Amino acid sequence: MNFYQAQDDARKQTFWLVSLFSLAVLALVLITNVVVAVFIWYSDPSSLLSSQPGVDSAQGVDKLMAIIQALGWQKAAWVAVLVCGSIGMAVMFKWWELKDGGAVVAESLGGKRVLTNTDSIGERQLLNVVEEMALASGVPVPPVYVMPTEHGINAFAAGLSLKDAVIGVSQGACDHFNREQLQGVIAHEFSHILNGDMRLNLKIIAVLHGIVMIGESGRTLFRLSSRRRYRGYSSSRSDSKGAGGIVLLGLMLMVIGWLGQLFGSLIKAGVSRQREFLADASAVQFTRNPEGIGGALRLIGGHTQRSSVHHAKAHELGHLFFSQAFDSRWFATHPPLNERILKVLPQWRGDYLKPQRKEPATNPIDPMQKLSEELGAAAGLAGMSLVEKTVNSGESKGTNKNDGGSKSAAGLSPNSSADDAAFSSPAQNVHPFLIAQATEPLGAVAIVFALLLDQDAEVRKKQRLLLDAPWQRHLALIDSCEAQTRLLADEAILPLIERLLPTLKTLSEKQYLGLRKAMPLLIRCDGRVDILEWVIFELVRQHCDRHFSLSRDVKPKYKKPSQVAKPYALVASRITYCEPMEDKERVKAFGKATNLAGVYSEGLLSEAECSGTLFIKSVRELNQCYPLLKPRLLKGLVQAALQNDILHTHERLLIATISLIWDCPVEGI
Repeated sequence: MNFYQAQDDARKQTFWLVSLFSLAVLALVLITNVVVAVFIWYSDPSSLLSSQPGVDSAQGVDKLMAIIQALGWQKAAWVAVLVCGSIGMAVMFKWWELKDGGAVVAESLGGKRVLTNTDSIGERQLLNVVEEMALASGVPVPPVYVMPTEHGINAFAAGLSLKDAVIGVSQGACDHFNREQLQGVIAHEFSHILNGDMRLNLKIIAVLHGIVMIGESGRTLFRLSSRRRYRGYSSSRSDSKGAGGIVLLGLMLMVIGWLGQLFGSLIKAGVSRQREFLADASAVQFTRNPEGIGGALRLIGGHTQRSSVHHAKAHELGHLFFSQAFDSRWFATHPPLNERILKVLPQWRGDYLKPQRKEPATNPIDPMQKLSEELGAAAGLAGMSLVEKTVNSGESKGTNKNDGGSKSAAGLSPNSSADDAAFSSPAQNVHPFLIAQATEPLGAVAIVFALLLDQDAEVRKKQRLLLDAPWQRHLALIDSCEAQTRLLADEAILPLIERLLPTLKTLSEKQYLGLRKAMPLLIRCDGRVDILEWVIFELVRQHCDRHFSLSRDVKPKYKKPSQVAKPYALVASRITYCEPMEDKERVKAFGKATNLAGVYSEGLLSEAECSGTLFIKSVRELNQCYPLLKPRLLKGLVQAALQNDILHTHERLLIATISLIWDCPVEGI
């Protein structure tokens, strides 16, 4: 399955959504003009009869047309402007409300964030499954929310991009799904993240909010006018008739609102149904197990509450969920359960599974947490952590790859090769202490600082002094993390950083701003920016800035390779300088990248022309490419790195980081 093609299809569906929305608005404008014409005639017919004598003598439809003609095109234009303006403002207001991404949607549904250091066994299993599916789909681990008051079996994904995506599940799903079924459902939601459905779904929410705004205005007008009319505020017959006209206008606007809601429901149902079949197929692709998603659907069919969501926003947000969130035959946002099951389990005979609630398990002592507590306590003894004591006493079996010198130009060991262990394993060569600290907000910050500390003692001393007072109190923990990060295999660095990202998103905004302020200070302390330092800073900034509303989502701008020829040539040139090779081989490597990407007009740049801020600026500019173009560009970079038939670890790290910044998972590295 081509997820990038799916993203492009989602964008085409956005075009149809806008077209349908425009037709709905046009219909509402015409109907509103008719309503206003009737209202004016009912409230003060004499003004029309005096100017247009034909109004009084006309009958039926001819009378209505005569009234509209009497009003004139100028009034009709003003009505159209008011209607379109009201709808546009409502859409903009709703979009502004949703701009902070999936966390806003999850919290609006009553979701509670599952912390990475949770003590609940069920929540730990949920986090583990989400991490597994993130690894399978090649995207960073998103934050996870649970809806504790929802006992129907359901789940959802929400967000505007990979950087602000969240996964949400109902309490019923946590209580009844086994691990296999949970994997299938989470994989289904990751498909929505990858193929662009999340952004499309949030656009639908904003658009429909604008359409139903007319009905809400009519309802408000009807209530206010009714109260005024029946409390006897009108002093004359004409005033009473005018008040009655306003009541009639409000009632008619309510009817228009109901029509808008009808249009909106049809649009929402039509757009979302086929996306569910795509996501179900993707779940099978990720898990390699149709029984997972199939079993989850069969379990929903056998549950008394099925997938019902009782929250007040269930109808507005129903198309976000894994399964139908409310009962509806004509406006169902999801295909029937039996059709979805037969798609993934063709041999299914119509039997559903009876849910069995899991027995509440007593939480055993978690070895990771216990180790973290022991090391944390040891870190306060004489300013030296247990890890440091172990290293100094020679008890550690690890070897420090970076001892005896500063970081290389790439920020990593120049001797790493493709013979290293698998790059994609998150726990590869990562000490349990670091894994435990990665789930604690303070520990995650300490690991980031530890990775940025220089190997040179003098530089490291300056870096420690640059940390603000709040971080000075935790230097012992930072030192403990640094002792272990020095032992990390190169291929384990990126998975460790990816593991940190969800934890960093649990910081307060003030804490994150302190971290963001400190990172550039540590990086620039030695007067240069290494690739590893750039990797750490960019990943944290790209994924956390969006979460804390410090940056906006990048809008696609470039569709053709020729539009990004210069920045791509710069990035491809930088890739060729990662490894020493002859000039002739370097030119060949660059040619492979540009030919595969479809960029033919640029030549290889010198190393000075493709380093530092120019490289960073080019990577960010290429992030504005459309989804279908990004995989092509990435494949070109991989081919350039494979000129020696070996993909070295730091080349993998650089390309994988670029792919994460571009929200474009790449396989085979």
